[in-house]
Amino acid sequence: VPTMVGMIEMVDVFLYIVLMIVFIAAAAGIANTMLMSTFERKHEFGMLLSLGCGPGRLARMITVEAVILGLVGVLIGTVLGLGLLAVTSQTGMDYAALGGDQESYEASFQGLNLSSLVYPKLYVSDVIAGVVAVFLTSLVSVLWPIAKIVRMEPMEAMRL
Repeated sequence: VPTMVGMIEMVDVFLYIVLMIVFIAAAAGIANTMLMSTFERKHEFGMLLSLGCGPGRLARMITVEAVILGLVGVLIGTVLGLGLLAVTSQTGMDYAALGGDQESYEASFQGLNLSSLVYPKLYVSDVIAGVVAVFLTSLVSVLWPIAKIVRMEPMEAMRL
């Protein structure tokens, strides 16, 4: 059904737009957390730099923190998603009930039957894509704090 294919392609485009907005928000959140962490530990970083620790080593430390922060978030989100999936995969999610109707329904469109009762499925590829996306988002969002650390002067950083 060409009309249905067009509708599905349009939904896919909107899904990518929403995903981009979510990843921009996630990158801003991680960057904000890491930037605040960098500013709060400015004296520590200055001390480490004055003791001979290189900026590259500090950059790796901040990068590892950002990646761990992102992966902990994706782990918590995956566990919550699996819990929701365990509940709804047996009973289904009734979109009619979410809209205020008392009963689920089926609609027909050019020979296709569409139900308001949906049984979600989880694919391993979706989980892997989420982990990879969060990992890359964490790496991109830590670039600004790393730029601040690399340009940091030890004596200026230790100054009160």
